[in-house]
Parts: sequence; structure tokens; C-alpha cells
Amino acid sequence: MSVKKVALLCLGAYGVVSAVLFFAPLVVSDPMKKLKKKFPYPVTVIAHRGGSSIGPENTLYTFEKALKEQHVDMLEMDVHQSKDGKIVVIHDGSLLRTCGSDIKISDVVVGQSPDETLPQSLRRIPIFYNAYGRELLDRPFEADDGVPVNSSTRVCLLTEVFERLRGVPLHIDIKEDSYAFVKSVLDLIETYHRETITFVGSSNSRNKKHFKQYFKSCSKEKRDRYRLFGNEADFWKTHFLYRTGLLPFVSLDYDVFSIPIHIGSMRKECENDYGKYLPILVAGCLTSPLLWRYLQARGIAVVAFVFNDETDIREAANFPVNGLMTDYPIKLSKIIQSINHKLNILN
Repeated sequence: MSVKKVALLCLGAYGVVSAVLFFAPLVVSDPMKKLKKKFPYPVTVIAHRGGSSIGPENTLYTFEKALKEQHVDMLEMDVHQSKDGKIVVIHDGSLLRTCGSDIKISDVVVGQSPDETLPQSLRRIPIFYNAYGRELLDRPFEADDGVPVNSSTRVCLLTEVFERLRGVPLHIDIKEDSYAFVKSVLDLIETYHRETITFVGSSNSRNKKHFKQYFKSCSKEKRDRYRLFGNEADFWKTHFLYRTGLLPFVSLDYDVFSIPIHIGSMRKECENDYGKYLPILVAGCLTSPLLWRYLQARGIAVVAFVFNDETDIREAANFPVNGLMTDYPIKLSKIIQSINHKLNILN
């Protein structure tokens, strides 16, 4: 037998085995069994930064308002480290956009009295969010007379969030590139016994090694309690493995797959930058409902971000995802409730 025939035979066998292993989890009686066991709570409506359109982002006021009035399942937030090692809930590394002071969080000393050291949020805050590596600007938040000026609308600490919102599912993005900071966040999650209801990870790909280092010294039982979301590198790696047929043979070290869905506003932005045809090709490659269902069958939740336009929300809600992230949680909640046909959102 020639080398060419042997190579073709091996390639064919590889393709068959890969396909069998890929589709096997999808054809069992309950392909979502692992997912439902790992995530026994809904994450359909995820309030981005607590819901940037309904209050000063990443503040206790906005978090509590979202839960009370907006039918929110999960709160998303970001954390940075202060100069004295406190875990500060804020998206940017500076206070400029949200508080009006051009001071780095890493230069702030919180001390024992955060009411005295952490500043108030501005009454008007520009809303930025990231999509495909680009910062997009949405309509700014503007406070009315109903929004107070007190400790609930200042920059807050993660410990304050954990104290006030016990039992509430959270999504925490660690912004700092630091093993010590990653460890302090993970340790705090464990202290408050909220490993299973807290999605934690980092959009900063350099933090991947810090998560690996932390869990390398932990038992498997401890690692299994946490719910880690993958970063951008995990996103591209997963798509590469999927397209090459290698995914069924590779273990995945994340529990939540965070994705942009290339529709509506995101697609138009890309078309403005790159022309008509490249975005179509990208959308075809990265919008992968079959991949998402496969990951869910492996016990990995799929969360999509960030949807603020009504048309985008309606289109995204038809995909097999577990949750949608938005700055407008009440809009998302109402749209989901108003859609007559059965949604593909799985929990």
C-alpha cells in the first residue's frame, strides 16, 4: 500500500473517530444533564456592570436595583486592586471615566473606611463596551433625582458586594495581571462559600498562568467547585480545535464559554472597518451553534455579550446560549418574556 493511501486511510479514520466522539454527547437521552447539574440556577439575563443604563455602573445601588426591579439572573462586574491590596469593583484602571478623577486604582489607599476614601460616581457616565477588540460607545448613563448620592453610589469593594448580595450569582472579571490578586479574589470567593455561583476569570489573557498556578496546588474537588470562564485565547483555541476535529480529544479547563455573536451592531461595525465580505466570512466561522451545543453537553455554559439593541437581542435569543449580557437588563427581560416561540436559551 502506498504512503498516499495510508495517509488517506489514517485521515479518514481520524475524521470518523472525531465525528463519533463529537456527536456522541449530543445524541444521548439528556445531553444537558451535566450542564444542569453544574448550573442549577438560570443565567439568562446577565446585567453588564450591574446594568450600566439603570444606575452608576459597578455600584451597590445599581446591583440592588437590577435585582429588585429588572428581573436579573446574574450580575457582571470587574475588579482592580488598590494600593493597599483591597479588591475594588470597577471596570477601568482609572477613576477618570466613572468618577472624574484621573487617578489610578493602584494608587488609591482604601484603608478601613471606604466611605471616606472611595469616591462618588459621576451623575453622567459614558458607557463603553468591548467587541472584537474594539471599544464601542453606547448612550451614556445620566442620573435623575431618584438616584441618591450616598455610600451605595460610590465605588465599592468586592467584600461589600459579597456581604450585601449573598446567594446572588455573580460574574467577576479580574483585570489585574497579578498572581497575588488572582489568589486574593479566588480566596475571597471561597471564604464566602460562593464558588459554585460565581463565574470568575479574566479578560486579561496574561492571567491564565496565574489561574493555573493557583489550582495546581489545590485538590481536584476544590477546582471542581469553581466556575471559571475562558478568556480570548481560550475562545480562539476552542474554535481551532473544533475546526480541526481535535476538540473531542482535548480537555478544557474552563466552565463557561464567553462569546460575541456576530450579528446586528457588531456586524455593522466590522463592515464599516473591513468591508462587506470579511465580516461575512468571520461570522460564518465564529457563529457556531453546533459547537455551543457540544460544549453544553460537556457541562460548559455558553454566555454571549454584549447586547443592547432590541434587534440584536431578539436575534441572539434564538441561538442555543445559556445567557445574554446587556447594559439594559429590563429591555432584555421584557423581550425574552414577549417572544412567543420557545427560546433556545437552555436554563
